[in-house]
Order: sequence, then C-alpha cells, then structure tokens
Amino acid sequence: MRWIVFLLLFLHAIMLGWSACKHSPLVDEPAHLASGLSHWQRFSFDLYRVNPPLVRSIAAIPVLFLPHKTDWNAYSDNPYKRAEFQVGSDFIKCNTKQYHHLLIAARFFCIPFSLLGGFICYCWGRDLFGNCSGIMALLLWCFSPMILAFGYTILPDVPCAALGITACYFYWKWIKNPRWDWVLPLGILLGIAELTKFTLLVFYPIWLLIWIIVIISNHRINPCSFIFVQLKQLIVIYAISLFVINMVYGFEGSFIPLKQYNFVSRSLCGKTKWNHETGFTITGNRFRNSVAGEIPVPLPVNYVLGVDVQKKDFEIGQQSYFCGQWRNNGWYQYYAVGLLIKEPLGFWILTAISFLIMFFSKKFRLGITEEMILLLPIIVILLLASSQTRLNHHLRYAIPILPFLFIEVSRLAASFCNNKRFLTYIVVSLLCWSIFSSLSFYPHSQGHFNELIGSPYNAPKYILGSNIDWGQNKLYLIDWYKKHPEVRPLTSYYESQYSKENINLNDNQFIDSSQQPFNKSPSGWFAIGVNELYGSSKQYEYFKQLEPVTVIGYSIYIYHVTPEYANRVRREMGLPEIEYKTK
Repeated sequence: MRWIVFLLLFLHAIMLGWSACKHSPLVDEPAHLASGLSHWQRFSFDLYRVNPPLVRSIAAIPVLFLPHKTDWNAYSDNPYKRAEFQVGSDFIKCNTKQYHHLLIAARFFCIPFSLLGGFICYCWGRDLFGNCSGIMALLLWCFSPMILAFGYTILPDVPCAALGITACYFYWKWIKNPRWDWVLPLGILLGIAELTKFTLLVFYPIWLLIWIIVIISNHRINPCSFIFVQLKQLIVIYAISLFVINMVYGFEGSFIPLKQYNFVSRSLCGKTKWNHETGFTITGNRFRNSVAGEIPVPLPVNYVLGVDVQKKDFEIGQQSYFCGQWRNNGWYQYYAVGLLIKEPLGFWILTAISFLIMFFSKKFRLGITEEMILLLPIIVILLLASSQTRLNHHLRYAIPILPFLFIEVSRLAASFCNNKRFLTYIVVSLLCWSIFSSLSFYPHSQGHFNELIGSPYNAPKYILGSNIDWGQNKLYLIDWYKKHPEVRPLTSYYESQYSKENINLNDNQFIDSSQQPFNKSPSGWFAIGVNELYGSSKQYEYFKQLEPVTVIGYSIYIYHVTPEYANRVRREMGLPEIEYKTK
C-alpha cells in the first residue's frame, strides 16, 4: 500500500509539474506572486489582503533567491484600489525575459499542498473504511480535473482544501480521543489552515457545533468533569490557532478595539452613503458608538480588513454569466450546477450511490461524529459560496468541499472486502470512467466538462471565466502559431498576462489585440478567447456565425475568414458587404 500511495502521489506531482511549466500565468497569479514578495521584502500585508498570505508567501520563497527586479511605484494600502494587480503587472514588465522561470519556481513550491491533500484523503479513507477506500479517495483527489487545473497554481483554493481536510482529520482524531497531547498540533494546524482562505473561518462554529452534538449524544457516558476538560482543550485549540495567525502577520495591529477600524463593506460600515460601482464613498464603522466597539479584536488588522474588503467585493459584485445569460445578480444554484457539470459524471454517480448506501445500509454507515465531520463542511461551505450571488465567477471557490466528498465516496470501496461483487464491479467501472474522463482532457484540465452537457465545446453555453480559461493557454497558442507558418498574419483577441516579449516571439505577423476593441476586420486569421467570444460586450458576435478551424485547449478559437466567407456571413447578419481591392 505504501508503494501504491507513493506512486500515485509521484504521478500526481509529475502531472502538476508539467502543467506548471506549460501553462502561462492565470489572471490572478502575477498579483499573488508580487504580493507574496511584498510580504517578505516590505514586511507588509496590505497587498491582496482579501486572502490570507500563507500560500503566496510560500510561493515567493524561491523567487527571493533568484535574480529579479521589483517595482513598487503602484503600491498602495487603499482598500478601494486593489493595487496588487498593477503591482503584479509591473513585476512582469520588470522581469520580461525571466518571468516564466520565476513563475515555475513559485508554482513548484505550491505543489506540495496538493500532495498533502491527497495523502490525507488516503489516510482518512483508510482509517474509516480500510486500505481500499484510502486508495480510492487518493485516486479521486489525484485525478480530479479541478485539482489538476489549480493544484499547480499560486492561487489558494487547492491549498485551502488540502489544509482544511488535514485540520479536520486531526480534529476527528481529537474528538474521538480528546487528549492534551493532541491540543498543540491541532491548534497549529487550524491556525495554518485559516491562513489560506477566509472560507475556513466556518471551521470555528462547525467544530464547536460538532463537539456540542457529540457531548449531548454521549451525555450518559461522559461525566461533567470530562466534558469540562474537553471544553478547556477546545478553547486552548482555538487560542493556539489565533496565536498562529497573529504570529504569521507579525502581530500587525492585533488586539486594537473594534471601534478603531475603518471599514468599507456595507455590512460593517453601517449607515453610510453607498455607491453600487465603487462601494462606500467613505469608510465607516457600525460598532464605533456601541459596547461591542470596545472589544479588542484578537486578530491582525489586515486579516480583519481582508474579510471586510472581500465582503465589499461580494456586495458590489460584477456581471455574472450562467446558462447563456449575463446579469448583475447571480444565481443560488450556480455552484451546485457548475460542479455537477465540471467534475466527472462517473464521480457524481458514485456520490449518489454512496449517499444511498449510507442511508439504507448499516454496514456502510459511520457514527454520527464521523458523518457530521465530513458532511457539515460540505453543506456549510457550499451554502456560503452559493449565498454570494452578486459574484458568480469561479467554481474554484467550492474546491474545499471536494476532499470531504472524496472520502465520503470512498466508503464504496469497502464493498471489495464484503463480497459485494456486483457493487464492486459497478464501483470499479465508475472509478475508471472518472479517471479516464479527467485524463482525456489533461493537461487542459481547466476545460474539463462531463457528458451532461454533451461536447466540452458546449461549456460556454453554461459557464465562463476561470471555469474554462483564465489566461493559461497563451503558450499553447504561440506553439500552435509557430507550427503553422501558413497562419500569417494572426490577430489575437485573448486576455493573458503575457506579451510577445515574455515568450520571445519577435514576429510582427502575430498581432496581440487583447487590450483593444475588435475593429470589425472583415477577413484574415483570428484567435479569439472563449471569454471574449461570449463576453457581455458582445463585440465578437460576428465570429459566432463562423466555424472555427480548430480550438486550442478548449478555450481559444482559431478562425480563418476569407473575403467571400466574410461577405456571406455579413449578408446573413444583415450587414453591408465589404468591397475588396484586387491586385
């Protein structure tokens, strides 16, 4: 079993490492990397405060020891400005030639998070249901399209899932056998997990609720003295986690009274003038004249302000896209439906069978403690993400629920040891289907969609954004361009952080127009990104009437428009024909 686990994790690392080298930076990655450098070099946590600093700080470690230049002219602590994106762009410009090497080094330092997540899925599945279940949970993690799509990036979603499942695994061990020697490591783990994403703040009430339910269900067994000792241990665990958070931030503004904060979100500001485009025009604090305002906040100032700015972004929102429709207010079903079509269909059938067996068969059912620890994070995190309907852009926000689902589903592998041959054949077949479905898209795992939508090229009819493309395929576009000399000139409308200088392309025949509006060119070769093609501006509607020559990475559409073809399409669209000069 040890060799199987090692080989699967090694293969997973190789797959993530290959993706790290071959993909251009996602839209958010330069901002994360530059912000991580600022934490080390400027000893400040103002940039990208909407996420805690752990992942980007670790990603920046190898960059600190490699030749690079920095430009902090755009640096600002203004919560309205979100200066990290301009600082990230400036960092690319300062390191045009070597930026991709810096990015690869930073990405490699993030891959161990995914390896940890897979290993804990194995350990927990094994402890609950046996070795076969542990291997099944590990397989589901290692070949999940969403884990493969984001596990190599500097984004905090997969590290959040990995550290979240790790903290809950050790919490499960503690609640089964509450000993003082578990308290320190569990408190440290919880604190580290809270430094990945604010999403995991839900662990504090979830763990308390689980403990209360366990105490109530065992009240006839446990004496009051034992309950009191457990409560003290839980309080110490929480206190240690808060200490870890404060220590990483260098106790930056810790324990200042709540009334001294200047908030920008509607929820924390109170009655202040509101502007739906920029948020509040001035800062405020609804607690300033209340008793609650006197309470010292046991958290760093930028941790608290990060939650505030994140809440402001969700309140203002942006136009969201779902099922072919753009609108300012999102959809409560966005994440549920999105995950349903994003992860392999075989996995979802396994999930359905797992829950049916859990309800109808005692042999496959766990105790109330185990079921709650696995189910509550899934329910709470999914409901939390779904409630933020003004910003439906990124299914990756729901990645933290996946390891809990993988472990839930792994209970089916217990059938291998229970002489349930028919169930075993079904489980193995569905598991192989899931793995094959994911691998058939690799290394373009970000473009994976299952059979529920038919062809993966139907995906833009349902969702867009980082769910299909977030700038990662620019290098693949350039490789295709170099292999096809007949494609000259090529005009590209594809948003990416890389310019031609970053990829050593000295070719005037490649026209990068991603930052310019479409000029209604009647004919020629064009590369159109999926987010541009289906964007809310609808300025590329012309191309929807055309048949692409090919599609790169499921997200970049290549069109060859001849003058005759262009005029035929223009006639169908009711547009005037273009007159062409003959040589």
